[in-house]
Formats: sequence, structure tokens, C-alpha cells
Amino acid sequence: MGLFSKAPAATPAASVATPEHGQDDTEQQLSLLVAGAPDTGAQERQVQRFLRSNHRHCYVDGALGGAAYTYSALQHMHGQSNALTLLSMWAAGTTFLVNVAMRKLVQEEVAPSPEFLRMQQQAQQRRGEAQAKAATVGDTTTTSSSTTPAAAVTPGGVPDLTAALRIISEKKAEVFQLETVASWIWMLSSLQQFRVHKRLKWCGYSSWSGLACSAYFTLRYMYGVLLE
Repeated sequence: MGLFSKAPAATPAASVATPEHGQDDTEQQLSLLVAGAPDTGAQERQVQRFLRSNHRHCYVDGALGGAAYTYSALQHMHGQSNALTLLSMWAAGTTFLVNVAMRKLVQEEVAPSPEFLRMQQQAQQRRGEAQAKAATVGDTTTTSSSTTPAAAVTPGGVPDLTAALRIISEKKAEVFQLETVASWIWMLSSLQQFRVHKRLKWCGYSSWSGLACSAYFTLRYMYGVLLE
């Protein structure tokens, strides 16, 4: 009788094991949400918004660089320019075109293409071979850190959202800052000629175009700085 009296005691404990385990999982998920666990969906949407905006601004910067060169040539042809204005307008146009290359580089860092990943792997292999050769010879002074940008991917090739967001926060203000400087140079150099010649065509048109660009890019830059 002693054996039969103790046997049923294990059944209730086994029956409540599964509900307690499920409750623990629910509590763990709630604790992660309360603690501020990253929302993967929101991060993906943020990265995609940046990539679309960055792609559009590549075309905008290219068009503005061409416009700055065109206005500079038209002002020079109509006698509405001097050496300083000509150099300033060309500097503004060149800055916009350089910014196109910077935006494409940021695009590759955030969402690297297969060609970019292959080039990065080859650079890492060459750096590893050079370090191994230097270690064999014993010359440790020839080893240096690589300047190749790190792509926002895991070793398995899966996009790393945390790394992508970090790159976005670092580069966004920098690219808009260059555009802001270029547009202000454009506007001020054209406005100076407009005050001298008092003609809407072409220094006046160039002044208004530079003013619109400087207002837009300054607001975008200040907005990004305030968000940080």
C-alpha cells in the first residue's frame, strides 16, 4: 500500500510543467519588449528609406553639378563673371560630383553588391598574406590597417542592420554638409555678380537656383543634426 499511495503524486507536477514553460517564454518576450529590444522590421524600413533617398540624391547631385557648370559658362560668355566667380562655380559643381561618388560608396557600404563584397574579400586576403609574410620575415613595421570600408554584412553574407544603421548615422550628415557648402558657394558667387550687373539672365537665374539649393540642403543638414 505504501508504494501505491506515493505513485499518483507525480502526475499533477507533470501536467503543469508545460503551461509554466509557456508562461516563462511569454514573460521573457515581454521583458525584451519592455527593455527596448530592437524592432527588426522598423530597422529594415529605416535602411530602405535611406537607400531610396540616397539613390535619388545621387541623380540630384549629378544634375546640380552639371547646372553649376552650365551657369558658370553662360555667365562667362555674357560677361557676367570674373576669375573668382568662375573658380567658385566650378568648385561648387565639382563638389556636387564628388558627393555623387561619396553617396555611391555609402550605398555600397550599407547594401553591398556582390562585386563590392568580392573586392573586399580579395583585399582582406591580400592583407592577410602581407601580414603573414611580414610575420615570417619578422618585420612588424610594414603592417598597417586597411582603409577599405567595412560592408554592413555578416560573415555569412546576411545584411547586418545594426552595422547599416551605424554607417547611415555616420555618413548622412557628412554628405549633406558637402552639398550645403557647395550650394552656398554657388549662391553667394552668383549673387555677387547679380548685384553688379542687375540682370536676371543669367546671373539672376543662377542666384535663385543657388538660393533654392542652399535652403534645401541647409534644412536637410540641420534636420539631421537635430535628430542626432
